[in-house]
Amino acid sequence: MESSFFPPLRFLKAETITVPSGEVWVVKKMALVNDNIATYGGKITAVINGTTYYLYEETMIQTRVYGGNVPNELILKGGDSLYTDPTYDVVIFYWKANIDMKVPQEVPPYRYTNLTSAGNVTVPVGETWVVKLVCSQFVKTSGVETHNIRISTNGVVSNNLCVTTAGYSFAYTYITRSFILHAGDYIQWLASGGSGTRLLQVGYWILEQDTIFEELL
Repeated sequence: MESSFFPPLRFLKAETITVPSGEVWVVKKMALVNDNIATYGGKITAVINGTTYYLYEETMIQTRVYGGNVPNELILKGGDSLYTDPTYDVVIFYWKANIDMKVPQEVPPYRYTNLTSAGNVTVPVGETWVVKLVCSQFVKTSGVETHNIRISTNGVVSNNLCVTTAGYSFAYTYITRSFILHAGDYIQWLASGGSGTRLLQVGYWILEQDTIFEELL
């Protein structure tokens, strides 16, 4: 394989990052940087195709650089954005798909579905999903909240893939890379224990309906 197949990654660090019109970015790695040691926590929020995704929020730890439960292989199109709070920055390493990877610009936007209480997101008959994002958020009123994510494929339910238990508000990206779900497969979200607002967010493509390029998986 020729080394020219892998172009150098571009780099940006800012409180707000917006993709210019006409461009498609493939974000290979993302992190949160806190430049003020006196502040705690931080968050990364994305607006993708007009939908706000809560990618990461931690309110109780003193974070300098955090790159854990944040998405990799994130696809952003013109007008999409990432942002965080003042005194924080989002750091991304990325490619411009149409320039660096020679991928046409007709990249489909993510489709979106969500849950506001514990349950399953199930792939309908006749569809195959390329799931790009699974994000879970809890805005606390009181109590200690636990979120679990499980995946059922071909009738087999996985063990807990990710578990979060906290007595404060939080948001995490539980699935950070592409994976495939076929008709009847589902994402199981277990959320209980606290009092507050819950949200599970799923961003995906439908294999039979969306033009998907191998380079973007």
